[in-house]
Amino acid sequence: GGWVTSPALVFTGEDAYITADVQPGGCLEYAVRRAPMGFYAHAEPIPGYDFSDAETARPSGHIPVKFRGRALSGLGEEENVVLMIRVRNATVYGFGGDVRAKFPRGRG
Repeated sequence: GGWVTSPALVFTGEDAYITADVQPGGCLEYAVRRAPMGFYAHAEPIPGYDFSDAETARPSGHIPVKFRGRALSGLGEEENVVLMIRVRNATVYGFGGDVRAKFPRGRG
């Protein structure tokens, strides 16, 4: 098992997803958290967007990033957030949809 944490993101709509293969007996869980502010800092939970708030995901393929009663676009661009993915016996290929890097590479 392990963790994958994205760079700082902005959710521009509600259609975000994770692409992954989950093996039998494996799992994939996700949360959106406040970005850590420092090398040894931890990403802080955001009420309503933590692992326990995520909707049940399909085992493999395009896994929708959805939270019970919460809109991804409600996170706002002013907040630095990351997508945290916790895996066991799974392979994460990427994520996409209505999401973009907050600080794109190659800019000033």
